[in-house]
Amino acid sequence: MLFKKKEKLQEKVKLRRNPGKYLKNKKLLSLLCIVLAAILSFVVLPKLYEQQADTAMVVAVAENIKKGEIIKANKVIEKKVGAYGLPSGIIKSIQKVEGKVAKVDLLAGDYITDAKIGDFVSDPIIENIVKQGKQLTTITLQSNAAGLASHLQKGDIVNVGTVRETDAGFQVIFETSLKNLEIYDIENADAVSVDDVKASKADAVDAIPQTITFIVTETQAARLLDAEYNGKIHITLIKR
Repeated sequence: MLFKKKEKLQEKVKLRRNPGKYLKNKKLLSLLCIVLAAILSFVVLPKLYEQQADTAMVVAVAENIKKGEIIKANKVIEKKVGAYGLPSGIIKSIQKVEGKVAKVDLLAGDYITDAKIGDFVSDPIIENIVKQGKQLTTITLQSNAAGLASHLQKGDIVNVGTVRETDAGFQVIFETSLKNLEIYDIENADAVSVDDVKASKADAVDAIPQTITFIVTETQAARLLDAEYNGKIHITLIKR
């Protein structure tokens, strides 16, 4: 302790004997502060103000848009805003959002970014079906033979025939509207995709198809339902 006190005392004596060194350090620090202040005043701040003064066109929501809704031009507007601090992926043209699908709920005044919109909400296959004006319709198979004994797969193109009982006997009809239908999926008795069952190498019984879901137009859907309830359906494979 005495030694440290002695050192401090000696340092004070040196400063008193040679105050120039202390003053020089203070002048140097003052000079550095002046230089930094000048840089801030004449370089940094002007650039900051310049950035804040810049403007950019962005696309904002004019009316609330629900998740899954296709964005129309009358529900968005282009507006000029300050360019500083805009979120990444900001969209600046209505043409880039028109026809896209809202991935989230968009409220009036929200800026639209790439992350908030897309071509699909969840399942791109279903979204494409809807955009084409088509729908999914499921029919029940009356027998394993009607479903080609489990040989069908999703994506197959098939013809759907109807066996109807008439006064002259049984008649097989292949309507033009029920030809070249695409299979969306094939399900077992538990409504599980047969393709998934086969991939998991589960019991073969679980891979027996019970229902088939088709990608169809509204007219084809009506004809399929009529065929199911007024006859017996049989499917023939056209191509894979």
